[in-house]
Amino acid sequence: MNVNRNIFVFYIVSFLLLNAPYSICMPLTGWHIVEKREDRFGNFSVQSTFISGQLLRIENFTSAYIFDMEKSLTTIIFPKQMVFWSGHHDSLREALFSAMGIQIQMMISQLPENEREGADLEFGKMLTELRNPVIDSLLPANYHILKTDSISRFGGFLCQKYVFKLDTLALEELWITTEVQPYAGIDMQRLNRMMRIFSKPTLLSVFRETNEWLYLMQHGLVMRSVIPVSIGRSTMQVEKVQKTNIPLTFFAPPENYRGIGMEEVIRIIMGEEDAIKLDNEINRPILPGQKSPPLPPFPPGIDSGRPF
Repeated sequence: MNVNRNIFVFYIVSFLLLNAPYSICMPLTGWHIVEKREDRFGNFSVQSTFISGQLLRIENFTSAYIFDMEKSLTTIIFPKQMVFWSGHHDSLREALFSAMGIQIQMMISQLPENEREGADLEFGKMLTELRNPVIDSLLPANYHILKTDSISRFGGFLCQKYVFKLDTLALEELWITTEVQPYAGIDMQRLNRMMRIFSKPTLLSVFRETNEWLYLMQHGLVMRSVIPVSIGRSTMQVEKVQKTNIPLTFFAPPENYRGIGMEEVIRIIMGEEDAIKLDNEINRPILPGQKSPPLPPFPPGIDSGRPF
């Protein structure tokens, strides 16, 4: 009887595995993009982006952000504290604005009385812009992106040069290839809504939410960007872009990281990192010269783009 039961269980498990969704049985096919950024002062940073279906993970030296467009779920991983937060971006947005409002009022109250009214108007305008759900209304009518005849090769791909202009002023030079299209299947409008909270509206960030920009991104990839200013320039260049297999677990927080609540994540974002106390802080291994534990390793077969 036990033998027959074991055979029955074996067939049931085999049936479930054979008919399970592809993402459970096999790694997800996706893209790995490594970007290097350098500002006008010579400071540089490296950012890795992983894309598969409607899942996107962006990570840098200090943190990782995971966006699930189908579930409208945002996950933020903080390796220094070995914690993570997951939730809807709107709830984080409102909590962050509330915290910012409290801090701004405290700052204004400490100013001389004759400066408070002007500061209150200035900060109030900034918060209004950040809260604005229709961000492209902040873009001037006299902007345009110019497609030039200039062709260059970056990262092994042929790239067309574009110039983002405000009247005759060049705000950004872009080299875009159509030979790879890692964002082709991504719901870019939803992704922009989820990511908006992490950046202050500027002409460049607002432009990156226009239909014109979204069309370019879904049909190509920016391989190089140069933002010219009077005292120097800031650059971004793609160091690597490759199609690869990514385990589904890579779009989830590490199992040994602790989930935190909204109050704690706001403290970290606002710079109050010491307010987070970990249960395993005493036993956490730290290598000589290492200030914090590294992010979890890349999936097998993926060459790390991290600067450490």
